[in-house]
Amino acid sequence: MSKAGALVAGQMILFALLVGVWLVWPPVSSAAGVVAGLLLIVIGLACVALAVRAHQQANHTPPRVSPEPRPAAGLVQSGLYARIRHPIYTGVLSVAFGLALAHGHPAAFGVALALTGWLTLKSMYEETLLLRQWSAYAAYRQRTGRFLPFL
Repeated sequence: MSKAGALVAGQMILFALLVGVWLVWPPVSSAAGVVAGLLLIVIGLACVALAVRAHQQANHTPPRVSPEPRPAAGLVQSGLYARIRHPIYTGVLSVAFGLALAHGHPAAFGVALALTGWLTLKSMYEETLLLRQWSAYAAYRQRTGRFLPFL
């Protein structure tokens, strides 16, 4: 299996573990935790939708799950991509932490933290490929945050 394939497979396993927490352990979150979690989920889904739309508009094709960029695709720097290099990952992490908060079990938070680490590794690998494909990526990386505008 390629490195890109392993990164995608690991991501899917972590998603499955998060679902597993929901299926195995009863929720322990307070009403406020559920509301806050649902808010994070909605924000995360909106981030994913806006990022996919910006990518689709710029490249006339949806983004890939694989960290390997399409050779013919352009570097997207509009929409959420103007401030965040990986807004889809940001949305996914918001959903994961929203699910953890809404559920409340420590295992859910552990999986969300593991997913954060995994997507950080995936984004680092992806950025090495993006630097090879676009010379403008180095400057773009300097002025944008990985998952948040300021980080």
